[in-house]
Order: sequence, then structure tokens, then C-alpha cells
Amino acid sequence: MTGSPRYMTTQDVADELQLKKRTVENWRYLSTPYGPPYVRIRGEVRYPTEKFNEWCADQDTNSLS
Repeated sequence: MTGSPRYMTTQDVADELQLKKRTVENWRYLSTPYGPPYVRIRGEVRYPTEKFNEWCADQDTNSLS
């Protein structure tokens, strides 16, 4: 399989966004959900890479408004 991985870890997301891992973790517990969409696979949180990229693009679009 080539290309980017299908799923990212919380640390991968934090590194990509240049944030602390704890910040990304905290987003999951806000009363109004924030942050990229995630799934749980065998109890582990994973971020689908495609959804992460879409979320990032949406953030860029929102900041221009």
C-alpha cells in the first residue's frame, strides 16, 4: 500500500497541527465537539486521514470568512 496512512494517531494529529497531544485529547471532551473527526478501533482513538485533511481545509475556509 502506498500513499499516506489511512488513520492517524492523536500524536500524529498533534504533530501535524503543532499542538500538544493533550490539546487534541481535550477537544474530544468539549460539550460542543471540536477537532477532526475520529473513530475508535479496538478501543484506540484514530483519526481517518481523509477526514482530517477535510477538517483542516474547512478550518482554512472558516478563517477567511
